[in-house]
Amino acid sequence: MSAVSLNRLLLSAGLPALPGYAGAEVKEICINSRQAGPDMLFVCLPGFRADGHDFAPEAYERGCRAFLTERVLSLPSDALQCRVENTRAALSALSDAFYGHPSKNLCVVGITGTKGKTSTAYLLYSLLRAAGVKAGFCGTTGCEWEGVHLDNPNTTPESLLLQSRLAEMRKDGITHVVMEVSSQALVTHRVDHVHFGLSVFTNLYPDHIGPGEHADMEEYFLAKAGLFSHFSDGPQLFNLDDPHTPRLLGMAKGTPFTFSLDGEADFSISSVTAVPGTFSSDFVFMEKGQAHPLKTGLPGRFNLYNTGLALSSLCLLGFFPDAIAPVLPTLSVPGRFQVLNPAGHCRIIIDYAHNGQSLKEVLSLLRPMVRGRLICLFGSVGERTRERRAEMGRVAAQYADVLMLTSDNPGKEDPESILDEIEKAVRSTGTSAQIYREADRAEAIRWAIRLAKPNDVLLLAGKGHETYQLIGDRKIPFCEKDIALDACEAEAELPYDPSDKR
Repeated sequence: MSAVSLNRLLLSAGLPALPGYAGAEVKEICINSRQAGPDMLFVCLPGFRADGHDFAPEAYERGCRAFLTERVLSLPSDALQCRVENTRAALSALSDAFYGHPSKNLCVVGITGTKGKTSTAYLLYSLLRAAGVKAGFCGTTGCEWEGVHLDNPNTTPESLLLQSRLAEMRKDGITHVVMEVSSQALVTHRVDHVHFGLSVFTNLYPDHIGPGEHADMEEYFLAKAGLFSHFSDGPQLFNLDDPHTPRLLGMAKGTPFTFSLDGEADFSISSVTAVPGTFSSDFVFMEKGQAHPLKTGLPGRFNLYNTGLALSSLCLLGFFPDAIAPVLPTLSVPGRFQVLNPAGHCRIIIDYAHNGQSLKEVLSLLRPMVRGRLICLFGSVGERTRERRAEMGRVAAQYADVLMLTSDNPGKEDPESILDEIEKAVRSTGTSAQIYREADRAEAIRWAIRLAKPNDVLLLAGKGHETYQLIGDRKIPFCEKDIALDACEAEAELPYDPSDKR
């Protein structure tokens, strides 16, 4: 981009100008000192593990002379320092102004909740495209639009990257953007200057509670509620079956609409009939009293919520489900109940289920569908949310015939100690399931596939769409789908004696 006046940029973002520096110009905004250089504005962001203020000297050494800070820094006198109370909030305003307020030219749909954000958002994105809309997506699986796919470092990117992506979409003629809005994004000001045309609430579960996340359920609720009470005044769609919705409705700033599987609402799903021998279901979608017979290829009650919220959103955006009826059964979401059917092998399901509730939903759905054994391969992340380990272990022991305990993203924690905690919870149930453990997840997948028979179903739980593993300080490329399909193709001999494993 061409250079802009620093003071003009500050003023357009509602920030104080720097007297005496009318000639200073900025070509880029930067938050990483390693990417800093001349004609850049370096914004010092305090973080959970590091503070950007501590890296300002490095940015200066790289040629940066303009800094947005929360405190006075010990820098040479030619460094321009603009002090604000909260640099994250200021970054949101600056990024929006720098990229020309892109969301004002887009219809942005924000979807928040504990579970179902990715599936609901991706389904809505797919439905809009099927309806002929030039749509974009931003969420856990990355950013997508018109043949472009870019990875995201977070479910909802930092405001600087987010506004940049929205500007790119606008430039490419995108009219609608569906994005996941995480609780962390709401409390760290990443979406402060995004104009939402529609906001959607899926549900709220006691997840993401702990160090580095939320102190308790009340703090978590209030973070999610911010999308409806502060950042959006357009149509707002709520899952009426979630117990937190009545309180949210009382806080809603916009026009509320509801969806339900269990009661009367503005939108609902009823008459659900499973198609024998498949994962498909027939159902009736009710839109303000009008019935739309439809079919989905995504099984289970949780997928009906995701599908129903996506269809309800489609209606609120002015599009109607009859037009997309032929496409709906073919839609899927990367890493969310993604089905692999390799010839001559068991059916393999890849799902992001990474806590007890999500794992229970998937396993309880699969249990009556399995003609052979239900094999569950799973682990749990390191360094946080340790309570998940026991929850997942107990759930897997309740539903699966064979358990393969392995790593998820252990980080700097010893993978074997994580498996010890999971195995302790599994064995406490008195389960009769076979229990194996292998900390190397790729090897565990290969081993589980060799154990499986054609009538079995193998669930690979926890990684879903992710294409990496976090081990120690490294981010290692890891694509579960490719590993599984390669293992099926190889058909190697089992290199272990199961009796040697606990």
